[in-house]
Amino acid sequence: MMSKTKTTRYPLGEVLKTSLCAVFFAGLLLGCGQNAGAEQLQGEVQSHLAGEITLSADIDSTADFSGFGILVADRTEEGLDTLAYTSTDTDGKFDLDITVPKSNIYSLVISREGSILRVSEIAIANNDSATMKVEFPFGRRPIMIRSNENAALLGFKNTVALHNNEMNAFSRDGVTDQQVYANKVKQTAEILWGLQDSSPGTLAASLGAAQSVVMLEGWNDSLLVARAKTVEADNVNYANIAGAARRAQIRMSGTADGATLLEEMKAKVTDEEILAAVQSELVIAYRDNNEDEKALLAARELKMQYATDSSWIRWADRAIFDLENLRPGMEAPAFSLVDSEGKAVNVEAFAGKHVILEFYIPGAEFEADLNARSAYYRAEGNDDGFEILSISLEADSLLNEAFAEGRDLPGRHVYLEDGPTASIIKAYNVYRLPTRYLIDPEGKIAGKYVLQNGVNAYQDALVLSNTSE
Repeated sequence: MMSKTKTTRYPLGEVLKTSLCAVFFAGLLLGCGQNAGAEQLQGEVQSHLAGEITLSADIDSTADFSGFGILVADRTEEGLDTLAYTSTDTDGKFDLDITVPKSNIYSLVISREGSILRVSEIAIANNDSATMKVEFPFGRRPIMIRSNENAALLGFKNTVALHNNEMNAFSRDGVTDQQVYANKVKQTAEILWGLQDSSPGTLAASLGAAQSVVMLEGWNDSLLVARAKTVEADNVNYANIAGAARRAQIRMSGTADGATLLEEMKAKVTDEEILAAVQSELVIAYRDNNEDEKALLAARELKMQYATDSSWIRWADRAIFDLENLRPGMEAPAFSLVDSEGKAVNVEAFAGKHVILEFYIPGAEFEADLNARSAYYRAEGNDDGFEILSISLEADSLLNEAFAEGRDLPGRHVYLEDGPTASIIKAYNVYRLPTRYLIDPEGKIAGKYVLQNGVNAYQDALVLSNTSE
C-alpha cells in the first residue's frame, strides 16, 4: 500500500491529553517533535512503520478493518502538521514510509471516520523500521511500537513513570526523611544515565542523559555539573542542562561562576536552535546576577544573531523591555484602574507602603499557587505590612466573582474589561501568568515574580515592609 502525505491540523488540546511530555518532570523541555522553527532540510531522516489494526469480534463481526488512519505529525502551536499518513486495508494492514526533518519523538494519531481513537508517540530515527499491532478496544494500555529506538524509549518512559509513582507514594505516606527522596533520585538518575551504555545512540539515551542531569538539581549539585560538562552539545535538551548546571554552580561557588560555566557550555554548541536556547539562559544568568548591561547585550545578540524564528525574537524583545523598563529600582509604570467595589486605584493610592501587584487568570492553573500564598498570608497575619492589588485578566465579572466565592482573597481586586489587551498588561510586560511585582513605598519596583512563586513574593514583601518601618 502506498503511503499518502497531506497537510492536516488536529486540535493540539486533544493531543496533549496523552502527550509524552506531560509524563516527564517539570522543567525539562523535550523535543517531542517540536522543532520550534529550527531550519531543517526536509527529507533528512527516513523510516518505516508497518502493522495491523483490528477490532474485537465482540464489537465488529464483519472483519472489515479498513479505514483506520495512521498519522505521524509534528506538533506546532496551531496543532499537528502531517508528516506521513496512510490508512488500513480490509485486513487492517498498513505500510507507511516516513520522512521527517530530523530524528526526534513525533506524535502518532490513530483515527477512524473522523474520530481520534488514540494519540501516542513514536521515536523516529534514520533507518529504524518499526512495527505495530493494535486491536481495539485498547483501553489505557500503551501502544507497543517495536524497534530499537522505540524499545529504548519505552524503557525511558517506564523508568520515569516508576520514579514519579514512588516519589508520590513517599509524599502520600508522609515520608519526611529527605534522604529517602535523595536516594530515589540518585537511583533513577543512575538508571537514566546508563541508557547511554545500554541503548547507545538512541533518542532515549539522549533524553535519559538530560533527565539524569536535570533531576539532580538541589540533590547533588557537584555531580550535576560534572555530568553536564560531558553531555554532547547537540542534545535537544542542552539548554535545560546548561541552565540547571548554572544554578548548581551558583549554589556551589556564586553567581559569577554560574555565568562563566554557561559561557563555556555555549562555546560547544553549533546547532542554531540549541544556541538560541542557551543564549536565552545566558540572558537570565546576567539578569539574575544584576549585570543588566551584559544581559541587554546578550538579549540583543539573541535577537540579531541567534534567533531562529519569531518566537525567539519575541522572547528577546520581552527580555529587553524588562531590562530597560522593569528592573528593581526603576519607577513602576503608572496606571489608573477601578476596583471591584467601584473605587479608583493607582500607584499613588499605595504611597508609603509596599504593594504586591498581582496579575492572574482565575481557574485551576492558578489554584495551587493561590492556596500557597493565601495560607502564608493568613499565617503571618500581617495585614498592615503591605497591600495587595490582584488584577484578573478575565473580563467577565461574573466569572471572577464565581472564582472568588468561598475563597479568602485578601487585598483589592480589579477585573480588566479589556482583558489581555489592557494598557497595564503592556506596561508591565505580562505574558506569563501569574506574574507579580513588588512595588516599594516610593513607587519603585522592588522585585518581579513569574509563575508559581506567590509565597516568594509575600515573603519578600513581609521582610521589606518590616525593615522599612
